[in-house]
Formats: sequence, C-alpha cells, structure tokens
Amino acid sequence: GELRPATSGLLWDALPATTGETLTEENLKWPASKP
Repeated sequence: GELRPATSGLLWDALPATTGETLTEENLKWPASKP
C-alpha cells in the first residue's frame, strides 16, 4: 500500500514495509494532523 504521507517520505522509507501496512489507519491521521 502506497498510502504513506508525502510529508514523512523519508521517515516511512526507514520503516519496514510491514509496519507501513499495519499503520493504515495512522496514515489517514498523519496528513490530517500536519498542515
């Protein structure tokens, strides 16, 4: 899933793919909390 926020591109690249898949709900909150 390429639903990772563009603002945290570098951060998400450092995280394992498995973590990114499990943080699907968090992905929706990240861009919402950041301007």
